[in-house]
Amino acid sequence: MSFRSSCINFGLKLIVKPYLSKVEFNPLLRYISRTTVSEVCKLIPMPRSVKIIQSQIDGVPVEWLVDEKAKNSKNVVLYIHGGAFIALSPTTHRSITTRLSKLSGSKVLAVDYRKAPEFPFPAGLNDCKSTYIWLLNNGYNSANIIIAGDSAGGNLTLATMLSLRDDGLPMPVAAMCLSPWTDLTLSGKSMIYNAGNDVMIPVHRIPELVKMLSDYDTKHYLISPLFADLKYFPPLFIQVGESEVVFDDSQRLVELARSQNVEVDYKVWKNTVHVFPILAPYLPEANSAIKKMARFAARHFNEELATNKV
Repeated sequence: MSFRSSCINFGLKLIVKPYLSKVEFNPLLRYISRTTVSEVCKLIPMPRSVKIIQSQIDGVPVEWLVDEKAKNSKNVVLYIHGGAFIALSPTTHRSITTRLSKLSGSKVLAVDYRKAPEFPFPAGLNDCKSTYIWLLNNGYNSANIIIAGDSAGGNLTLATMLSLRDDGLPMPVAAMCLSPWTDLTLSGKSMIYNAGNDVMIPVHRIPELVKMLSDYDTKHYLISPLFADLKYFPPLFIQVGESEVVFDDSQRLVELARSQNVEVDYKVWKNTVHVFPILAPYLPEANSAIKKMARFAARHFNEELATNKV
């Protein structure tokens, strides 16, 4: 663990986790998390060679992140940000998406899906799915699309593919999940044994978030992809920290996928915060994690990895 990672972990455990343990998830807080936090994240240094273009696709806000060397690329990563289904935006995750475009040589399309509880399940899923279908209808072959996401976005990454498969639509060539929240029944043992080890997420608040998502049975496979049949799934890339409360969500997903002959590239990190790649460029581990994502993407796009440095 790097010195910077140690400092960040200390600060999160001292300040952020106690705050999240007590704060009320009211409309004002949700609004701030979607707007003010996004504005603050614009201050984080981004690769200068990456152009950011905000747009809409079938009424869904999106942003394209395109490195100068990727502007003619036929490859695109559809990125679905995390935020417990209720918060954050593509802007808060530019530290990942801009670097992913620069390092992989691919375009990145980040979707600002509708959030709960104002728009409960399956609104967010429908937005992600419709954005993918738009790509198919606008010149992008499924062999040139990867879906990726973190935390709740990792959940939506898997759910989007399940919904596409159910409708008989072409699947992406691969998918990438960072600390995916795959089990909203909260049955993973790491919810217990990592309750004190996770430096950011207070376990006792998670059931509140689940209730905000929908009134559906949490065992529904489009809400908890861990309980899905992964038949016909493309190769998966999964990264998670061993001290996270959602560690078992990844561990069991990997076991499920491999038991159904799905190719999995799996990396477990030690002493890292939930979705730590978002801390690039400041955290060495974050930079390394995004490089691993870029290598995976380039490999499945059958492209040489870009030699850009960020």
